[in-house]
Amino acid sequence: MSFRPKVGETDEDLIRQNAEFLKNVKRKVEETDKAALEGDLKKQKAQECGTDCIFNDPEVILNSARVPGIMLSDIVERTPSAKPFRPPVATTSGFPVVFKRDKLLSQGDTKKLSIFAKMHQRKSQQGVSLSASEEINLGAQTAIKNVFGPSEAQKIHEESLQKLSQLSEEQILEERKRLLASLNPETLKFFTNRQKGKGAGIGEEPLKPTQAQPKEEKMLEDQPIPEEDLPIPIEEAKKWLHMDVVENEKLKWMKKLPAPKPLAPGDPHPARFDFEGNLMPVNADVPETKALHHHGEEPERAGYTLEELLLFSRSSVMQQRAIGVSTIANILRLAKEGRFDLCLEESIIPQLVSAGLFAVLRFSLDDAVMMVVQAAAEALNYLLASEPDEVCLSLMLGTTFGLQQPILACPPEPEEEKEKGQTSIEEGELRDHELLQLDVIKGALRTDLVPRIRYLLEIIKPGPKTTLSLIEILIRIARHSRESALAIGRCPGLMQTIISQFLPLNWESTTKKPADMESVRGVPLARAVRLIRIISAQSKAMSLDFINKFNIMTPIMAYLASEPGETGIPDGPAILIESFYLWQTFLAYDLGINEFSSFSPVYGQLLSFHLTNTNLRTEGSFYQEHATAILTLLSAALNVNRMHHDKLPRELLIQVGPPIVKTTASWITQAAENLPMNFSDCKLVGAALSVSKQLFLVLQYWDGVDTMSWMSLVQNVTNSSVIPFISSKTFESWTNSMLEHSSLLDSESTSGRKRDPKGLPSTGSVTYGQRITSILQPGSPSFAVQSIIAFLNFTVDKFPMYKQAIFDALLKSKGVQSYINKIAINGCPGFDHWFSRTEIHLSADLLNIATKSENLDSDHQWQCHRAAMNLISCIRIEDRSLITQLFNTWIFYNNQEETFLSLMQKLNLQDNNTKSPLLEIAINELPMIRDAFLVAFKLNFGTPISSKNTISLPAENDSLLPVDWPFLPLVKVVGHVQEEKKVENKTSAEEHPPADLSEVFRSLQWIFILETLEPQVLNKMLSPTARLCRLACVFLAENCIFLEKNISDLLKEIVGALLKNQSLCGQDFDFDEKIPGLKDFWDLYVQLVQQYSAESYGDKLFAHFILIPLQQRFSVSFKNLIWGELVEIVRFLSLPIEELMIPIENFLEPLETNVALLELYLKTLRSGLVKPSWSPLLYKLSTHQIVQYIKQGEDRQFAAKLKFGLTSGSNELSSLID
Repeated sequence: MSFRPKVGETDEDLIRQNAEFLKNVKRKVEETDKAALEGDLKKQKAQECGTDCIFNDPEVILNSARVPGIMLSDIVERTPSAKPFRPPVATTSGFPVVFKRDKLLSQGDTKKLSIFAKMHQRKSQQGVSLSASEEINLGAQTAIKNVFGPSEAQKIHEESLQKLSQLSEEQILEERKRLLASLNPETLKFFTNRQKGKGAGIGEEPLKPTQAQPKEEKMLEDQPIPEEDLPIPIEEAKKWLHMDVVENEKLKWMKKLPAPKPLAPGDPHPARFDFEGNLMPVNADVPETKALHHHGEEPERAGYTLEELLLFSRSSVMQQRAIGVSTIANILRLAKEGRFDLCLEESIIPQLVSAGLFAVLRFSLDDAVMMVVQAAAEALNYLLASEPDEVCLSLMLGTTFGLQQPILACPPEPEEEKEKGQTSIEEGELRDHELLQLDVIKGALRTDLVPRIRYLLEIIKPGPKTTLSLIEILIRIARHSRESALAIGRCPGLMQTIISQFLPLNWESTTKKPADMESVRGVPLARAVRLIRIISAQSKAMSLDFINKFNIMTPIMAYLASEPGETGIPDGPAILIESFYLWQTFLAYDLGINEFSSFSPVYGQLLSFHLTNTNLRTEGSFYQEHATAILTLLSAALNVNRMHHDKLPRELLIQVGPPIVKTTASWITQAAENLPMNFSDCKLVGAALSVSKQLFLVLQYWDGVDTMSWMSLVQNVTNSSVIPFISSKTFESWTNSMLEHSSLLDSESTSGRKRDPKGLPSTGSVTYGQRITSILQPGSPSFAVQSIIAFLNFTVDKFPMYKQAIFDALLKSKGVQSYINKIAINGCPGFDHWFSRTEIHLSADLLNIATKSENLDSDHQWQCHRAAMNLISCIRIEDRSLITQLFNTWIFYNNQEETFLSLMQKLNLQDNNTKSPLLEIAINELPMIRDAFLVAFKLNFGTPISSKNTISLPAENDSLLPVDWPFLPLVKVVGHVQEEKKVENKTSAEEHPPADLSEVFRSLQWIFILETLEPQVLNKMLSPTARLCRLACVFLAENCIFLEKNISDLLKEIVGALLKNQSLCGQDFDFDEKIPGLKDFWDLYVQLVQQYSAESYGDKLFAHFILIPLQQRFSVSFKNLIWGELVEIVRFLSLPIEELMIPIENFLEPLETNVALLELYLKTLRSGLVKPSWSPLLYKLSTHQIVQYIKQGEDRQFAAKLKFGLTSGSNELSSLID
């Protein structure tokens, strides 16, 4: 076993190790087969050559020499040649004659021969020319002598010459051709190369290669290249070093490239990119000096494909590897910005992830060359993280929900999407590349990416760009999950290095940006503060570690105590803003309260500065952002648990309260002047209103606070500033632009998450088509409007005298009405977007204000009701109070009975023909229906108090209620039964409680109201087929609850309304569609048929659910199931034809043509299972189809068979033919 040289070893140690290595090689060689391949010969020659270079002991070299097995033969002693000895030529000087070059040899000769070879050739030509026989003897006779000896060789040679003299030239050429064809190609190649190396004999043609050269290549070699095609003239090139001889084969790539092949519009072609990551046009005219042309499949086209770049990234040449990785990084950056959304057939990022790009970049991050490491860090940053997402999430800071961070973990695969029989695989059983496809961040953690980043930051100490990229990678990993954040926070030495190196207490003042500095060590970085904020948002435990173990509040307060414009920090504005929001994150866990009290003097000065100097006319956005951060820090301090309020600086808060409210009034007055406002101005107005409301709600419970003066102050602000503002043109323009800047109403087809790989989700901040999400666009007023609506909602309750003024200004606004109407008609397609949560609260507050109005007409009431129905399934679990609010107002509120009854009058449902007493009863019992749903969804206990171990939420909306929430009690009953069947080894004391009949009954009442009066709402929730499946759950419940009269009567009315609406809206049942919650309809139908056979008691309503799929327009598989596999059920389907809620024609037309099914009809009829007395519908169906086929069927032979089957049966059957 060989080892690498170690430190301290001498030359003698190296020589000894080399000798041991050669001994091992010799022993292995002796054990191998003697018939070694030619490849072994080449390897052995290489080893011998290496031995000569590193070990000059001749004895060792001779001992290690090996005769190739392919050349082994009998050893024949060779007689020394009797060639006469020629003594050296005597010279007069005592030294050999100096070799002199003839200068004429370099003129007029373009052959590829050295000057020495040309002089030797001239001497040969001056000598005596040899005959043909002597010429052959030079090569052949010498080879023969070496094997057979001189005498035998001479004899063989003479016989060969005699035979050749007897053959004609044609015979010689034919024999030569036959000999060449019989030789092994490898042997022929060996002699050909040997002859080329020695040069052809005099007067003898060299052997031609077996394969002809390509015509194009031969043309390039033989024909000189036109001078106009070369970048420089030939005469000019000869003046350059080593360019005195022009070689065509080396100049062929200097020719002008042909024009790219034209492509027809719409023809696909490989995408090519330049080094900046830009997509190259297919017919781009790019000069060759840009280095974008290469020897690929399409040399005339400029740019590199993804496959070529991936090949570059794995190159053994350092420069190529760095160029390939950096180009991929630029492509990823532009792809995350949506540059290629509308250009390519498939998204680039999923392709690169599936091609194993992460593994390539991870290996490059371990490279010893710093240039490659820098390119790999940048590429990994653009692969894992998303710069647009980070920018948009930073813009959200200072808004109502800006502090909460998205969890960007991969969502689990839904159960209904798994194939039958597929079992879940544990993460530990997956290989690395499999895990990378499912979850890139988990796969990255498995490759020890975090420890590698720690090593680079602590030991290698890379440049600024690499350092910033590595921190961005850590931020994206921390966003993945709490476990990933803990992996970063508890990696040994990582956070110590980041805090000590990039969050120092002392720093040198500079005006450069971090990326432009020579080193960022010892310089405060905003990215480092953001990393700590993201980790803290994921885990309260890590927040405690940052405060107690790492003492993070010391540098944070040092930064915040600096003057905003005089920090001298390269990233000064950003690090101040990030520090404020990091502190707010700690306060969300009730941490950092003592530090806030000690910092209160500085905080009071900063707040006083902004209240005095900052306004909406201030140029730029830093001072508005800084003021917003200061105000929201105060709001976070007021929002801590009340048991910690005694730790707050009460005197300061009571003192700054009135100035904050007054300054808020002045800012609102400025906004009403129709000034041009940017995004930061809108955030400042919204934050000021929120803090003013929070101050009033908190300080009124403190001792020493004059509550009446505070109420008077807030009332004055409302009357003098807020109400005039909502009547101003500025607010009108804001509300008119709400639809334009709504992410809640954005179509799902424009979601930016379409470009994300399955294992690497994002927030989709850039919509599909390279457009920033609507709510974060520069002119978006949504955050300010949401704060104003929340303040008005609070004001209406506190100051009833302003109700009418608020209603007239707000609810009659065309922009507000259009916004609510859009939600009522189209629903909320963008509710799953992370940035839509603000709009959900805005919409709920608008509906809540509208509830308190007494002057809304019925049209607006219906509009608000439908908007609430669409909005309620979009609300997150954390906002469950909004669901209770909507249940108590627009969905089940007390005045809704009058609204529903008035709609019944409009629909003429009170006349004798269509009167439905059950509907009127259900409308009058709306409060009881509401209470049943509150209990079913556990909303009657209020909002549960959480321990707040995290303030991060899943990026995808985990709404509390599903879209089909009215049917949830029905599904819950069936789920209870299914779970009960799975329970084994349970004692009698552990029996599950029976199904709650009251929940089922109230749910059916509510479904009946919606199916009768608002079918459009149900159509948006579920298709008719899905609604039918949900109703079928009642028949699968335990204890045969479908036999209860109140449930049976309601269910019959609902089915009748469903069948009516299904025909009116033109939506037929589709039993092949994907139904939410079901793998397929077939399994449910089989279960229903079995349940009917076991426990139906011949129920007529249950029979309808069996018969609906048996209509002629649906698949024949359902009929085959009933008449074939489960034929015993036909004996119990005793539904009378007159009680059928479906037209009988649907079972009789069109004509049945399935031969197998008709045979089943005939077989069942002849067996007597189907009789008109107990199965009237099935009897009529089967006999009608058989008789009609006998009369009109195409297969007359089969028709005759059917006729014979009827006539040979009972008299009742035979009479059908007459």
